[in-house]
Amino acid sequence: MGRFRNVRQNLQDCECGGVDRSRGARPVRRRAGRSGRRLYPPVDARPGCRDRRAAFRRTGRSGPGCRRSGVSRRRPALRTFARRPVVSPSLRPPAAVRRRLDRAAAARTRRPPPLSGVRPVTLYGLARPALFRIDAETAHGLTLKALATGLVPACVPADPRLAVNRLGLAFPNPIGIAAGFDKNGEVPDAILRIGFGFAEVGTVTPQPQAGNPKPRVFRLPRDRAVINRLGFNNQGHAALRARLIDRRGRGGIVGVNIGANKDTVDRAADYVAGIEAFADLASYFTVNISSPNTVGLRDLQARAALGDLLARTLAARDDAATRHGRRVPVLLKIAPDLDAHGLEDVAAEALDKKVDGIIVSNTTLSREHLVEPAARETGGLSGRPLFLRSTAMLARMRLMVGPDMVLVGVGGVDSAETAFAKITAGADLVQIYTGLVYEGPGLVRSILDGLARQVRRDRLGSIAEAVGSEARRWAEAAG
Repeated sequence: MGRFRNVRQNLQDCECGGVDRSRGARPVRRRAGRSGRRLYPPVDARPGCRDRRAAFRRTGRSGPGCRRSGVSRRRPALRTFARRPVVSPSLRPPAAVRRRLDRAAAARTRRPPPLSGVRPVTLYGLARPALFRIDAETAHGLTLKALATGLVPACVPADPRLAVNRLGLAFPNPIGIAAGFDKNGEVPDAILRIGFGFAEVGTVTPQPQAGNPKPRVFRLPRDRAVINRLGFNNQGHAALRARLIDRRGRGGIVGVNIGANKDTVDRAADYVAGIEAFADLASYFTVNISSPNTVGLRDLQARAALGDLLARTLAARDDAATRHGRRVPVLLKIAPDLDAHGLEDVAAEALDKKVDGIIVSNTTLSREHLVEPAARETGGLSGRPLFLRSTAMLARMRLMVGPDMVLVGVGGVDSAETAFAKITAGADLVQIYTGLVYEGPGLVRSILDGLARQVRRDRLGSIAEAVGSEARRWAEAAG
């Protein structure tokens, strides 16, 4: 009888959260993620038995068959048991030892939190399967129309330590949208509103052109990539200029990416025309000579041709500065497929002609390590497979041009980790595009939050302090 009283007392103590607290016993802890109502649901499966106290007892029936007629008493339910066995206090280590063991176990399993944090389920994530059933170019058009409605939630301003002052411009944060997303300058203000530090419109050519035949944009979901062979489809200088005039005075950094028409005789003249058309409107220019979808365009990266192009383009910029009273920075966008000699030629010409910056890089013709059948399509590949190639090239370019020239990192950025890697490899600014296809507009906020956490973690006064800190390691890794 005494033994039964001890068992009953232990069980009652368990249901209250511990076994005899006065003897230093530890409370039974609830396993994370388990319901607070059932202590061990797979075992206690009786209908209606949901209360955790009831899981350890059942009510005896009163009557002649009971030892104490008319008295309800508690007895242990044999099919139910506590998750943690009752251990005698004499067998437990002292409290101080337990605390040390707990801290050691926690230290072994501790990992630094990811910069991007845990991404919650978003509306875009729910809608993406349906969106991916639509042709990629059609879906992109629907995205632009949605942004054009103006019903875009404003993003909370980024951490002030993410601000970047380069090119004579004050960027609120280093993350921008790459050219190709808004070719005709339809939604630059909506882009800035969702959190981007700057927007780049284009590529725009002097005359409108339809581009290459459709279909010409292909998703590679398992590779987290996109192949496009658009071919500089755009509405031309006049249409873009009209839109930029309409937004004049709204603020924000909006660069213009300029290119040459497919059938032009003098390609350098088309770039000069782009400078003259937007010198009073553009925050900066990007000279795009690296698209793989216009035949012969990449030949302009050869040293002799590049030297002539830059000389004429920068002269046009300087003439426009005299007329408009403002000197617009000019950046050069290069391909990731340049060999070591070609990269050295580009760096040498950029330094010699005093280009303001270089964007590394455009899309690639490489198809290494892809698994999607669409990989056989011709065109430029963007997205995650481009990250290592473009980041290594960025680092090598940083070592070639030194710390003063502005570099913009593009290619495979789809998280705060990849954005920060671009910065440490040498990028002052970072652009994204394909990452948005797979992550949605919430990617911008996720990257900015992650970069802010990294700045705090590394105790940096500014994100600029991290620029190029790992450039040599990235360059050596590239071989």
